[in-house]
Amino acid sequence: MSKLQETGGGKQVASRFVILLSCTVSLGGLLFGYDTGIISGAILMIKKDFLLNELQVEWIIASTTAGAMVGAFLGGYLNDGLGRKPSTLTAALLFIISSLTMSLAPNFTTLLLGRIIAGLGVGLASMTVPLYIAEVSPPQYRGALVSSNILFVTGGQFVSYLIAAGFSLVDEGWRYMLGLGLVPPVIQIIGMLFLPESPRYLVKRGKTEQAKE
Repeated sequence: MSKLQETGGGKQVASRFVILLSCTVSLGGLLFGYDTGIISGAILMIKKDFLLNELQVEWIIASTTAGAMVGAFLGGYLNDGLGRKPSTLTAALLFIISSLTMSLAPNFTTLLLGRIIAGLGVGLASMTVPLYIAEVSPPQYRGALVSSNILFVTGGQFVSYLIAAGFSLVDEGWRYMLGLGLVPPVIQIIGMLFLPESPRYLVKRGKTEQAKE
């Protein structure tokens, strides 16, 4: 990549690649925003369908935050042990599992489990995404690209409100609201298959030549 960057065309290629990488990884931030935002539109319908009391409603809402605390705590160990790329893929897989679990939930307990799994994904993504972007970005782009994660988080919240409004009058619309959360992680997993591991992590593991590439 360093040889490519010696030419103007090379710089353009490098820039496009890093931007594409950042957008793919930042889908984790979008899922962060979507999963934390969509529940505000879904919870009223869930409460009615499952006949939840106020305590159960609070559990549904708070469980994702509790899961995120655990996910963020474990994120440091996963990033150091497995690498940034596998950690990102793990977070995406957690989002897929949680979306399926919540959208198909037959009762309160299953829905609560799905929310906890979503929280684990949120915590892991919030730890991994900015770390990965920072380590693969050239210094001149690093600030802007790392901050793109926050843009995706707020964008995910905005999209969640639009989707919640769109399905608010649909019978059991909350299932569609929560189920649509599996679309971004599927796209992310496909995109991540073509992206490299963080060079910093590779150097730490003694894979210097791979890090240079």
